[in-house]
Amino acid sequence: MSNHPVMVLEDEGPIALYLQELLQQHGLEARVFTEGEAALAAAELSSFSAAVVDLGLPDISGEEVVKAFASMYPWLPILVSTGHDVRALQQWLPSATNIRVISKPFDSEDFLENIRQLRLVA
Repeated sequence: MSNHPVMVLEDEGPIALYLQELLQQHGLEARVFTEGEAALAAAELSSFSAAVVDLGLPDISGEEVVKAFASMYPWLPILVSTGHDVRALQQWLPSATNIRVISKPFDSEDFLENIRQLRLVA
């Protein structure tokens, strides 16, 4: 586990707060971003232990953010959150063992299992 926070990129306030609280309950600091451009800028200035990225963002697509992170930070664990058909992601999603996808709606157990798979919590 890392001392760096987990980036939560989610434009829906209640979901972002829920994920932040869930991560904090499991000993992980979380920093919430609601726009992709702000998240990309923050990643250049700060270190993060992982990123939870919603695909539906108001400024740029979550797809652009995931591709940028996978290119610039290939070691960064990424959990992609989407309400769309997961099969459509296979066309563009980088194939890497540190990228996982979770479908909305999800519950805390699904989320935490994916976080465990990324080796962020025991």
